[in-house]
Amino acid sequence: MDLEQVQANSISWGYTQQINLLQEHCLLLCYQQPIKSVVIPNPLEEAEANCLLGRLYCIHQGRVGTWMPFKISKDQLLRGGNVIAQAPETLILDYQVILDDMGIDYSAYISALPQWYDRNRGWVEENKDFQILTFDSSYVIAADISAKCFSTRYGSAEN
Repeated sequence: MDLEQVQANSISWGYTQQINLLQEHCLLLCYQQPIKSVVIPNPLEEAEANCLLGRLYCIHQGRVGTWMPFKISKDQLLRGGNVIAQAPETLILDYQVILDDMGIDYSAYISALPQWYDRNRGWVEENKDFQILTFDSSYVIAADISAKCFSTRYGSAEN
């Protein structure tokens, strides 16, 4: 297997039931979109915080599943004045729809541009089309992923 410009991986070896090579995946969003932050300036009441937390969790799971951790806490919502989320723009836009629907004041801003690491240039701030190879819940993100051939006890394949 050839991998060019590997950016991230979370490989756990062992038996794999499903292998996918994809050009679109939620883990690729941070290489393709700005990272946005959301701040809720005012503390929320407990019932409102519970409702918001549940709705944000549901939209998070629907968009990215368990590929990205859900890091918003009830304490953040009850305190107010903090960044409650920092994520690729697509996910933050989903969060903003819920905040608007609930009439909750917030501000959102771009906190980072898409960036990736090039061994010759260092960190580069620009969009880049990467691929992701998933093995169940493990993954490798790279600029180019290709397999010349492989074989298993169940058969073989090329390219």
